[in-house]
Amino acid sequence: MIYISQSYFGIPKTIRINSQYVVLGRNLTQRDLAIICRDLPSDMPVREFIDLYKRITSKKMSTMMIERKIYQNKLNVISLLVPCIGQ
Repeated sequence: MIYISQSYFGIPKTIRINSQYVVLGRNLTQRDLAIICRDLPSDMPVREFIDLYKRITSKKMSTMMIERKIYQNKLNVISLLVPCIGQ
């Protein structure tokens, strides 16, 4: 199921808490970010979350995607362009 909304807080709390992915756009208030941070299954301090959000969304049209799964020792994903066969 995909649930799209312009407002994080317009989404019912049961859906917000049970979602696997959250994508945040730019210009959220610090108050909103603090509440979102508390919704996440993480020990990250609110201030650190806000600073990370500001860095990630500093460029125009940037978004921050949060995956709610918890991983240990996950490697960074690197996208490689692979040419199609016959080109």
